[in-house]
Amino acid sequence: MGAKKIIMLIAVITVFAISAGCDRKDADNDYMTVSDDRAYKELVWNYTIESDIAYGTQNQKLDVYKTGKDGANPAVILLHGGGLTSGDKASAGLLKSLAVDYAKMGYVVVVPNYRLSNTVDTTALNNAMDDAKEAYEWVLSNGAVYGIDTKYVAIGGYSSGADIAINMCYTTYFTEFSSENVFCVIDICGGSLYYGMNDTVKSGCVILHGTQDTTVPYSKSKTFSEHLNTKNIDVLLHPMEGLNHILTSRYDEVRNTIAEYMYKRLTGREVDINLKAEISPEYQKVLDRINNGVAYDVERLDIVVDGALDDWKDTKVINLDKIKDAGTSLPHKNDFSGQVSLAWNQLEPTKLYIAARIKDDNIKDTVAADGKWYQDDCLEIVFDSSKDGKEQQLTKWVIGAGGKDLSVLANSDNTKVAMIKDGDEYVYELSIDISKVPLGTYQSDVSLDFSPEQSVGFSISYNDGEDGNRQHQIGWTAGKSSDRTTLGTLNFK
Repeated sequence: MGAKKIIMLIAVITVFAISAGCDRKDADNDYMTVSDDRAYKELVWNYTIESDIAYGTQNQKLDVYKTGKDGANPAVILLHGGGLTSGDKASAGLLKSLAVDYAKMGYVVVVPNYRLSNTVDTTALNNAMDDAKEAYEWVLSNGAVYGIDTKYVAIGGYSSGADIAINMCYTTYFTEFSSENVFCVIDICGGSLYYGMNDTVKSGCVILHGTQDTTVPYSKSKTFSEHLNTKNIDVLLHPMEGLNHILTSRYDEVRNTIAEYMYKRLTGREVDINLKAEISPEYQKVLDRINNGVAYDVERLDIVVDGALDDWKDTKVINLDKIKDAGTSLPHKNDFSGQVSLAWNQLEPTKLYIAARIKDDNIKDTVAADGKWYQDDCLEIVFDSSKDGKEQQLTKWVIGAGGKDLSVLANSDNTKVAMIKDGDEYVYELSIDISKVPLGTYQSDVSLDFSPEQSVGFSISYNDGEDGNRQHQIGWTAGKSSDRTTLGTLNFK
């Protein structure tokens, strides 16, 4: 073959190789050369964590999950959720599990805190974006110290953290911001754009969102994905069918989907990543709760739901005396007290019976006009049906102070309530049928009933609202109602 033909053949091959890629960034940026076939696909490297590193101009801190893989590796910046008003870089949860696993796969993972606000508005978002930009600049400036190839940085987050990332990377808020080094944006349950699109940005985006999400509607991510498509930006929308705002019940799917997309953006090659943890991070929480948490032995009783509580003599009482999601201290004992008992009947194994005495100096039987039921006086009940290594979504029931208003999964088909009011004391007697959950809100690959074969995670608490604002949430166990490790465990006798 002549020299001229060889040159032409090389040119054709080069053009084909570029066009066959996934348009990772600008056309003059190359894909990463990966010499180790395990890199960014397998959980094979050890990792270490360096915590509370100062960055930026606001005295903020970040954690670095340093991979044990040699050489310069891509960085992944992960921003926590919390609605811009709460959350922390070190909180156990989805992002922490992703940080650990991506470090094991060869990435250097950076998890920053950012400024939080008492209100949710564009000022709060702007402050958070400013901090995220400084965290990104910290990564670019410290690549040599932490083994980062600064030409390859992914940035994303969960919920409000995802909103911070997509507004930072895709909108005109930062007119001077360059996303040249951003090979991937990760959007988990976000999708809200607050500024106009920056048409010069070409960073690819992977979006994961529960189709039954009522906190941030799935439609937001669908609209955002369509918008990126109109801008010829490479985007993968991965619906998490049947899930709500919490995706941890299918953690492996979340991690693998993002890892596959990042690998494609890095190398131009598509791979199947089917990693499965022996014990997923979320199921480990179930085991920790069962082994170390608080337990209640549920007795067998024949119950008639009439509010009189004649059937409940000598049953064990749970005291509601621990702070959960709201309040910095318990209300005075003269202002609030709460006791709860539980029972089951083997003839109706999908029903749990609950008796509760609530004394509140200012009970208001109202319903928040904006649908924020948790701001009103109400009982909040959470179940965790995880079993045999499979973690399930937490399922939640809410019963209003008057016993008539039912929220979240509670409805007239699955919840029966009798209530007797005596001065400032409310007596509730209710049954919950776990088998009658609205279609599409509960993953049923692990069946749940109340029987000696089951160990069920459980939380019951009272939301104490004053003037339309939740002042306290007082429960059986301390800690957030959405955290599996802070639930109690029900054992059926």
